[in-house]
Parts: sequence; C-alpha cells; structure tokens
Amino acid sequence: MDLRSSLIFLLKMTFYLAGAGVYCVFLLYRMFSDRECSKTDRTSWVVIAIASIFWVIVIPISIMEIQAKTKVKAQLDAIPKPINFGAGAQHIKTIKQIK
Repeated sequence: MDLRSSLIFLLKMTFYLAGAGVYCVFLLYRMFSDRECSKTDRTSWVVIAIASIFWVIVIPISIMEIQAKTKVKAQLDAIPKPINFGAGAQHIKTIKQIK
C-alpha cells in the first residue's frame, strides 16, 4: 500500500469507529434511561453490541421504521372517531359531522 491509500483507509476506519462509538454511547444512554429495559438481560447487551457494529445499516433502517409508524399514525388519526355528548345524547356524531 502506498501512503495515500493507507491514509484513506485510516480515515475510513476512524469515521466508522467514531460513528460506532457515538452510536454505542447513545444506545447505552437510552438503555439506562429506560425503566422497563432489563439491565441484567444478556439479550439487551447483545443487541447494543450488534447495533453498534452495524450502525451504518441499523440507523437508516430505524429511521425508515419510525417514518412508516408516523405515517400510519397520521392515517389513523385522520379516521373520524365517534363522540358522545353525554348520557342524554340520542345520537353519536363523528368529529367531521360536528365541523
């Protein structure tokens, strides 16, 4: 290897390892701030290790999943929901009928 290719390889590895380290710290922070996540479960630690190693793949997939869930939630929120105006109400109206 010549000096230029060695330097490029070193920069790529630095970027990858820095990203993996930052993502690992982020996952650890989220894990310890989550009260429901088991801190002694080996599976939790394995997931953090795998996600940190493959962060270049994991982060875009996670973003796509979050966007898909947000889109589905927006679609569900757009569906008319019934509203009852108290015990004496004769009819149940939807939000669209009220507007």
